[in-house]
Amino acid sequence: KRVFKWWFAWDFEKIESWLETMAKDGWILESTSLLGFNFYFRESAPVNMRYCIDYLHTLKPEYRQLTEDDGWEILNIVAGWYVFFKKYADRRPDLYTDSGSLLERNKRLIGLFIATGIPVTVVFPRAVQQMENDTASIVITIIYILLIGFYIFGMTKLLKLNRNLKGKKDSSP
Repeated sequence: KRVFKWWFAWDFEKIESWLETMAKDGWILESTSLLGFNFYFRESAPVNMRYCIDYLHTLKPEYRQLTEDDGWEILNIVAGWYVFFKKYADRRPDLYTDSGSLLERNKRLIGLFIATGIPVTVVFPRAVQQMENDTASIVITIIYILLIGFYIFGMTKLLKLNRNLKGKKDSSP
């Protein structure tokens, strides 16, 4: 079964919950498309499955071993995006057991936004300057404004998540 679903880095909990609901309904994630929006499932008996999505520049062998030793399986989506998944019976497991790990994950995502956002801010204005067609330059300018808005929105969401996590971390005993 193939399902197309949009998701964003700052809304990882929504896609994780959706994947868990699919597993409870008897659909286990097998793979994703190149960009991670097409999800391919196999039919199965309903199961409690915990899914966690993470962005890692590289999946280090010691991290892989640590998660596998804890019973997590790993599915590579694309370009550093991974889905960790684990069956469970009673207590829903967490891949991240502390706020510090979540903060680090979000910092990696912020770094990704910066690395991909800088070229956008450089390339689009130059493309608009070189356009001779006024209609095309207006369309490109609108796309540019939407992309910049997307980056600002995503960065704001991730920074807010980190601020909330820092608050929890500081208030924990």
